[in-house]
Amino acid sequence: MGPSGSHLFSGSWDATDMGTTSENGFLFTIKVAGDTMNWSTPSGQSYTAKVDGTLAPFVGDPSMDTISVKRLSASTVESTGYSKGKVVYRDKSTISADGKTMRTDWESKLSDAIRQSIAEKQ
Repeated sequence: MGPSGSHLFSGSWDATDMGTTSENGFLFTIKVAGDTMNWSTPSGQSYTAKVDGTLAPFVGDPSMDTISVKRLSASTVESTGYSKGKVVYRDKSTISADGKTMRTDWESKLSDAIRQSIAEKQ
């Protein structure tokens, strides 16, 4: 869990239930301050975006160059990744009522893949 009073999304997450992804999971960290979300991975992928749907640079992924993040509720955000202005990725992430898990439904517009992942707060 994050520090007392931190946003539900803030903290380190380990997505271990991702279908075809390895058992090692996918580690990522989210920090929310006011209307800004910072997302990063140990491998160098990252963004800092307002949660109002405006575009922000996405760093470290050759398939995306910008992202928009929109807060749908206190526990749900929708992210859309773009490459040269074209949508290539979309996901919707929801934090569980107890704040311990995050379910993400995502789709790749490049491969038409639709998947779901579950991440546990570290």
